[in-house]
Amino acid sequence: MEQTKPFYDFCIPYSKDDSVMRALLNELVETGYKTVAIDQSFDHSKKEAGKRGSEMFPEPHKVEHLRREFQDKLRILQRITILYVDVNVAHAMSVSQNLRKFNLIAGQPKTDAALTHCCTAFNGDLITFDPAAGSRLLVNRKAYQVAVRRGMFFEIKYAPSIADSNYRKDMIKIAQNYCTKGKSKNIIFSSGAAHEFQLRGPYDVANL
Repeated sequence: MEQTKPFYDFCIPYSKDDSVMRALLNELVETGYKTVAIDQSFDHSKKEAGKRGSEMFPEPHKVEHLRREFQDKLRILQRITILYVDVNVAHAMSVSQNLRKFNLIAGQPKTDAALTHCCTAFNGDLITFDPAAGSRLLVNRKAYQVAVRRGMFFEIKYAPSIADSNYRKDMIKIAQNYCTKGKSKNIIFSSGAAHEFQLRGPYDVANL
């Protein structure tokens, strides 16, 4: 088990530019976070049709230098978000060695069928959504309850809503869906911030 401390931000998008990552991590420290997850995305739906390999998922990005630099300030975890459209992702995940190297696995469904699968059978920790299209995928009550029983958490990202008012409307719609269908059980807020100016302190996020 990973030993972690609050507060948490489980979605800090990875950037190849170390200066961007350092600015984000320093702002997270300043605003009171103790545990963060650096996220990388993998779009399973873009894999070639019929291509089945023993390993199709990437290895985690190299962030050991950041862990050393922030070792007394932040616990840095690594997360992968898998975008997918069909249940074939389950087989690929079951044979993957690289997935075992991540601390968190999130599923980002791109269709209604994938959303149902994500709630009922996806072997991961979080269910998240594309801020630009998430409000078109709304979970039903039964699938929500199954996900909660399985220990899955539904993620809402707040940074896109700061950058674009249209995303803000979608975030509110998704949150209302969670409240109606599942009484807002197993909800977490993450930033999804690509810039330090999009970050907010944990108490500000709680006020959402």
